Amino acid sequence: MESRTVELEEIQTAPIRKKQGGANWSPLISVTKAIKAANLQDHDALYVDPKNTQSGVILLLHEDASHRIKRTILHAGTGGRTLQLTLPDEVLDDLSITREEIDSEDPPEVAVYAGTDDNGNGVLALERAGQKTITIPAND
Repeated sequence: MESRTVELEEIQTAPIRKKQGGANWSPLISVTKAIKAANLQDHDALYVDPKNTQSGVILLLHEDASHRIKRTILHAGTGGRTLQLTLPDEVLDDLSITREEIDSEDPPEVAVYAGTDDNGNGVLALERAGQKTITIPAND
């Protein structure tokens, strides 16, 4: 299998919310800016490959494969302007996020990266936001 790279740019952060549906709710993110930056649209499919997590970043690819989990982009909100994705539990596990955190007053956020592959297909990637610490020199 040929190895390839995809250049992704961080587009936004998004809190993980509960998609209403009773006791069996789904984790949901509203990521309109990132979806548009990847040239994706309502009802396009993305395929999550949690076993291919790299350095805490999870890719959502255009290509299907038997071991990948399909997610469809959904329109929501007034006027249908918000684009959303539900996240499978495998993604939460790889991001070290629990359902209890999502159900709290201060739900966790993900950084969302977007780009296109060599074939022009949209690609998104997720990483738990707020996990990095940086050190910068302070000038006196």
